[in-house]
Amino acid sequence: MNRKTLSISLLAAALFAGVWTSATAQPQDTGEKSPKLIPQFKRVDFDPSVTTTPAQQAQEDFKALQFESTTFTYGKVKEGEIVDVKFPFKNVSTETVVIESVRASCGCTTPKLDKKEYAPGESGVIEAAFNTTGRKGPQSKTVTVRTSDPKQPAYVLTLAGEVVSEVYLNTRVVNFGDVQEGTGKKVAIEFIDVSSSGVQIQSAYASIRGLNVVVQKPVPYKDPVSGEHGQKTVIEVVAPPDMEKTMLRGSLTIRTNYGPIPNFTATITGRIVGEVVIEPSQAYFGILKGGNQAKRVARLKVVDGSEFVLEGYDVVRGKRTPADAALPKVDVELTPKLPNSAYQNVGMTLTAQDTAGSFEGIIVLHGHTANKEKMDVEIPFRLLVAPAAPQPAAASQPPMQRIPAPGANAKNEPRGEK
Repeated sequence: MNRKTLSISLLAAALFAGVWTSATAQPQDTGEKSPKLIPQFKRVDFDPSVTTTPAQQAQEDFKALQFESTTFTYGKVKEGEIVDVKFPFKNVSTETVVIESVRASCGCTTPKLDKKEYAPGESGVIEAAFNTTGRKGPQSKTVTVRTSDPKQPAYVLTLAGEVVSEVYLNTRVVNFGDVQEGTGKKVAIEFIDVSSSGVQIQSAYASIRGLNVVVQKPVPYKDPVSGEHGQKTVIEVVAPPDMEKTMLRGSLTIRTNYGPIPNFTATITGRIVGEVVIEPSQAYFGILKGGNQAKRVARLKVVDGSEFVLEGYDVVRGKRTPADAALPKVDVELTPKLPNSAYQNVGMTLTAQDTAGSFEGIIVLHGHTANKEKMDVEIPFRLLVAPAAPQPAAASQPPMQRIPAPGANAKNEPRGEK
C-alpha cells in the first residue's frame, strides 16, 4: 500500500469514529431544560366551496311541496281577457303540510286554493286568475304561498306574459294643473282603435260638475310602433271660464260597444284657482297652551308668474269662532321668489292667547304684484288652545307646637320638702 492510499484510509476511519461518537454520546447535564420537540403536522388544503357533503346538501335543499313549475308564461293576450293559471304540486315529505296563506302581488290577480292541509304524498293545485283590464305591455305578477314547513316556509309563483291592447286611451290622466279663475282651459286625450271591429263611442262624461266633454269625429290612425292601422278619436274635457275656484278630483268615463272592455276611464286632476295659490290651502297650528308659539310655512305662487310683494297683514276671526275669543298674535315673513321657481315661502309664527277652545281665523296678506296694483291673499288657519292646568290647592296644616327639651320645665315644678 502506498503512502497516498494509507492517508485516505486513515482520514475515512477518523471521520467514521467521530460520527459514531457523536451519535452515541449522552448529553451532559448542564442544569438547563432540554428544548421540547415540535410535532410535525400534515398540511391539508382547505376548499371553501365544499362546506357540506352531498347528502347534507340534499337534506338542506329538501322542499316539502314539489311544484311542477313555479313560473307560468302565458305569452301574448288581448287586454280585457282573464288569464287562468294552475300550479300543480305534491307533498313529498313524510309530514302533513299546512298552507297558511296564498296572496297575490296586486289586486288584478286572484289566487284560489281548495284546502289548506295536505297529507304525505297528497297532490293539490293553486289557481290564479289575472285580469288584464287596464294592463298593457309586459306583465309579471307573483303569488306568495306560505306553509308550515320550517325548511321552506314560503314559495313564490310567477305569472309572466304580455298584454296587447287593440283599443285603448293614450293616457289615463286628464291633468288640468292650475287654471286661473275666469280663463278656462281644455285638455284633450286620444281614444285609439286598431281592432278590425271599428269601435264606436256611445257616450263620454266627467264626474265633476261644471266640466264639459266634447267627442270629435274619428280620423285614420297608424300605430307608430306596430304599424297597425285603425282610427283615432280626440276627446276634449273643457273647464269653462265661469267655473268657480275648486279642486278637480274625479274621472272621465267613456262608454263604447267594444265587447272585451266596454268602458274606459281616466282620472281628472287639477284645480281652478284665483290669481294667487297657497299650498297648503289651510294652516293648522296644532294644540297650544296660552302664551306658547308655533311656526308654520306655506308656499305662495302667483299664477301669472310674477312675484308677490307684501305690504302688510291682518288677522280676521272665523265665522265659527266665538266673538269673545281673543285673537292670537301672528307674525308673517315672506321670502322673495327664488330663480327658476314659481313659489315664495310664507313663514307664520302664531302666539296663542289664554282663551281655551277651538279657534279658526284667516291671515290676510296685503300686497301687490307686477301686474296688479293691489291684491289680498287669504290663508285660513286653525288651532286649539288647551285650558290651563289647575293649580293644586295648598294643604292646610295645624300650627306648629314647640316641644320643650327634656328637663326644661324642672325649674317651674314645685320642689318637695326637704
